[in-house]
Amino acid sequence: MPKESKPKGTPEPKLAAPSASDLAAKLVAAVEQFADRHALAPLFPRAAKVIHDGVWGTQRLYENEVAVLDTPLLQRLRRIHQTGFTYLTYPSVTHIRFDHTLGVLYQTDRLARVLLDKYEEVGGPSKDLVTRETIRRLRVAALLHDCSHGPFSHTSEEFYSTLPEIQEYTGAHKGDFEGSSASEVLAHLIITSEPFKRFLNKLEESSNVPLDAGWISKLITGQLTRSEPLSGHLAQMLNGPFDGDKLDYIFRDGHYSGLPLGVDLDRLWLKTEIHTISAENVPKKAPALKEPMRRLVMARAGINSLEQIVSARMSLTASLYHHHKIRACDCMLKGIFLFCMENQIPLCNRRIETAADFLYFTDDAILNEAERNNDAYVREMVSNLVERRLLKRAIVFSMNSFERPGSEAETEEEKQSKDLNLVYELTGLRFDEQRELAKAIWEGAGKPGRKEEVWLDFPRGVKSKDLAATFVNVGSLDNPAFLTLEEFIPIEQWTKQYLQQKWRGHVFCKAEYVQKISRAAADVLGEKYKIKFTPFAWMLANLDPPSPRPPAPPPAPGAAPSEVPETPPSTRVPRSTGRQKSKSKRRS
Repeated sequence: MPKESKPKGTPEPKLAAPSASDLAAKLVAAVEQFADRHALAPLFPRAAKVIHDGVWGTQRLYENEVAVLDTPLLQRLRRIHQTGFTYLTYPSVTHIRFDHTLGVLYQTDRLARVLLDKYEEVGGPSKDLVTRETIRRLRVAALLHDCSHGPFSHTSEEFYSTLPEIQEYTGAHKGDFEGSSASEVLAHLIITSEPFKRFLNKLEESSNVPLDAGWISKLITGQLTRSEPLSGHLAQMLNGPFDGDKLDYIFRDGHYSGLPLGVDLDRLWLKTEIHTISAENVPKKAPALKEPMRRLVMARAGINSLEQIVSARMSLTASLYHHHKIRACDCMLKGIFLFCMENQIPLCNRRIETAADFLYFTDDAILNEAERNNDAYVREMVSNLVERRLLKRAIVFSMNSFERPGSEAETEEEKQSKDLNLVYELTGLRFDEQRELAKAIWEGAGKPGRKEEVWLDFPRGVKSKDLAATFVNVGSLDNPAFLTLEEFIPIEQWTKQYLQQKWRGHVFCKAEYVQKISRAAADVLGEKYKIKFTPFAWMLANLDPPSPRPPAPPPAPGAAPSEVPETPPSTRVPRSTGRQKSKSKRRS
């Protein structure tokens, strides 16, 4: 039967955008394909291996752990920097995710073995709280905890965490993964994929160590504390307030950056306890419990170690992770990802369609695009990173860099509270909201350069809720009584003080457009948030405040007020330059 012809000019029907659930299903399939290529049949060494680490010294790995370490899945972590572009500002910070993985293995093992010794000595039912078999399972989970990181670690994660298929897992009220990071979701999808389950089954057959994919995944994402409350203490060794992950990165990042940090690890290990928290003994300031749960608890004598962790995290955040040059690099990389996604330009010979595509990218592969990519603008953007031509600060947000009209009539406490609420609002902006504001600033400045070169960056403050809610035993090991750490250390107050004194937000752009973007940013953000910037906003960026706008010239005689005088013909720029003509001749 012949098709009916459409009348001329009839528009083609638009295809419906795929739903978030469809994208999530596509993500699962894409991760399955990735796992099939990167979790090959395990290759076992002839014997256990000894590995030397620059931070923790020597540790021994069992044969099954070496088999995990030698998979393409974990070997790719050798080509991913632990702290993103920090090495462009702190030259010695060149350590990689692979190093950190070994460090997490060491820290998790040390904490677990101290607890094993403590409760074997106590005897009775307590001796089963941590067993040697459990430690072997924890060690494999520690090796896999970062298996899903993309290029430049958390820098790429900041970008793909905004994609709808990831939001389908991590968004508010999404169930099991609420509160989990985007990389933890990808780790869950890798570990629970069929190819990786087959890999774990072969590993289990050879080592006689039970390796359930679901259990490992829940341990890494922290879901185990909810699905198995009486195993929550095990999950907290890898995903908790003072887990092996945090203890390694604090020391490792501090060591290679040269920042003096100190945490009394021996005291922390020895003063950690395991207790069952129930409705009868839960602290008053802690959330109510529906059922008993086991948690890692700090004895009162170990509080100083936790205080040192809070201090170290704040120091690293202010000096390292939120350094303005490092944040500028992060924005530049996100600009590359955004441009390639919006224009369907392949990056490393791969179009970015889902978050799973970031699993195929490594730092060296991204930087090599400065020479290899087919798109000239992509080559330019990557070259700017390779050759350290970084975006510059056009204006800086801090608690001292803006004023609100009418705030002079407020008390100091009221003023600080309202200013702090604005900072919370800025740090809570969604990615699309930030890009809309950046576009408005770019347009307000007269569209200099490209919109991908104008960025707003409002990093979140120091995470502290996990530590504040840590339980402290003020009784004895046999007769415990619990309070929260917040009742000993004013952690919430410290995090507010960090925002008031240390936090910085930025508008970044290319150096040649700083003056235009600076003025436009002050106008757009000032109008949006009903604030006026103080000279401090430019002083923090090593800039002079923009001069007042000159008054508009009077209209020409007989011209309407809105008319703009035509550019004299002698100053017009020709539409086609000689260089363009010569290019067209060469093409023809």
